[in-house]
Amino acid sequence: MRFSGIKSLKRIVKDPHGLGKTAGAWLLRIASALLVLLLTFFCFYHFSASGNGEIRTMLLTEDRVETTSVGEAVIFRSEQALEPTNRGLTVPAVSEGAHVAKDTVLAQVYRQGAELGNAYRALSARLAAVEAAASQDDALSDLEALRTELRELSLAAIEQLDRGDAAAAILLSESLRLLSERIRAVTENAETLSELREALRAEKARLLSEAGDDPEALRSPVGGYYYPYADANYTVCASDRVANLTGADYLSITETLRLGTAERVAGGTLVTEAEWYLAVSTELSADAIARLTVGGEYEVIFPENGDVRIPMTLRRTVMAEGDAPSLLILSTLRIPDGFSFDRLQTVHVVTGSLSGFSVPKEAIHTLDGNSGVYVLEGNIVYFRRVEVLHDLGVRYLVKTTDPTPGGEFTQNTYQYVALYDAVILSGTRLFHGRVLS
Repeated sequence: MRFSGIKSLKRIVKDPHGLGKTAGAWLLRIASALLVLLLTFFCFYHFSASGNGEIRTMLLTEDRVETTSVGEAVIFRSEQALEPTNRGLTVPAVSEGAHVAKDTVLAQVYRQGAELGNAYRALSARLAAVEAAASQDDALSDLEALRTELRELSLAAIEQLDRGDAAAAILLSESLRLLSERIRAVTENAETLSELREALRAEKARLLSEAGDDPEALRSPVGGYYYPYADANYTVCASDRVANLTGADYLSITETLRLGTAERVAGGTLVTEAEWYLAVSTELSADAIARLTVGGEYEVIFPENGDVRIPMTLRRTVMAEGDAPSLLILSTLRIPDGFSFDRLQTVHVVTGSLSGFSVPKEAIHTLDGNSGVYVLEGNIVYFRRVEVLHDLGVRYLVKTTDPTPGGEFTQNTYQYVALYDAVILSGTRLFHGRVLS
């Protein structure tokens, strides 16, 4: 219809006398042509309007974010070295970190084979993974899910290594080992898995035969928590040092730990007290440190331990002096399962939290010198003021109450944004009071 109407217009221009013999026909053709032009203009207008973009909104909700202080931390514990007569391969009889009573057999220590310790531990971990995989009863239908989990864990381990968090990557490697053996258990028959188990047991027995006969039974002199592969830095990181620890002491200790020259204690160590301490270097200002409550409880996040959160009590603070950093000294009785007590770790101390409305940055506009957002009420667009509390990267945290003194709107100002307002995320030709058709 449009094409024929345009052609009619061309014919009107070229040959107005040949359009028809009657005035009615003439007027009908002109009316048709004008109608086509009107429809064309109508379609073009709405097509152009649609180019402004569909208006998208989101309901404003309250959010809560944590404020943290990130710093390097040293772990302090009360440890007693276990020095057996034999100095060879140590084969633990209890799990690492187990709580034991006095006179418990902790390990068998051989005369020789101290250099076999790493190989023996690796074999033990592999055998434990194989035996755990055999007990999972995974079916062939679980294979795809297992492989997906394996890929995700592998990527996570690579990310940790890329960040330099070797301890976290090592923790993930144990999960990777177990997943690999579970996949093997599904894809291979039971006889193959059984053969692998027996081969690992035989290899462990071979290593033990190299370590000699008649091992020494290592017993706990007191009750405590047993760690078979601890190093000799237990004196450097003794918990009784934290009472008078200074920033200069902290720098000296961290330098010693980074050198990593301490030999392993032959029989391991026994942690004699459940309470352990954390000395965290912090870049918080003196005013921010003064606002912390000594004796108060603060959550500490350990990224190198899978981001585990441990509530700890703030025992004391140490202010910066010269090149020495400020310190937060915290302690706890909690010992999470599988927690790695690497003496030097990076931690996040949660010092507080902020509440507010979470607003995407693309929704923020400026009108009459005010920062704010456009909201949709029914089919009317309104401008609402905001006051930013914190920059969260892709969004802002803004106040939940009107920041005007007294909490009341001043004359000739825009209202403040409120809970569940429909904030406009995208759209053009936005202005206060616009009525959407």
